Amino acid sequence: MILDTLSNADRYVSLHPAFSRVIAFLRDPTTRELKLGRSEIDGTRLYAIASSGPGKTADEARLEAHRLYADVHYLISGKESMGWRSIERCHHVESPYDKEKDFMLFSDDPALWFTAHPGTIAVFFPWDAHAPMVSNGVVHKIVVKLKL
Repeated sequence: MILDTLSNADRYVSLHPAFSRVIAFLRDPTTRELKLGRSEIDGTRLYAIASSGPGKTADEARLEAHRLYADVHYLISGKESMGWRSIERCHHVESPYDKEKDFMLFSDDPALWFTAHPGTIAVFFPWDAHAPMVSNGVVHKIVVKLKL
């Protein structure tokens, strides 16, 4: 997992050949105005999902994980807490891996929680289970899906 701000994101361009495209996309001022839902950047290799809505409680949050994609979460507005746990330490599968959706859920508790503010990026890799969207307010964010 990487937790930083978009202003520092250039530090991570060596992680993946397309990461510089992710950064450029998130820094584009028009990105903040994306319609809700999925937006194509580069087909299934790189796309974004914009969402805005009320958060959930920590008790409602479930750890999710992916095998094919890294998630780059970028908070536009609101305040969001996210949970994290190494997938190696997740032992309670709530929903088994769905290859079509590249998604699985765990009922384990996060090992740590952190709070994101506008401008924060959080990068979750396939070895990072994460519980997003915990907030007592409205969260507006973009998640860029980066195929590994």
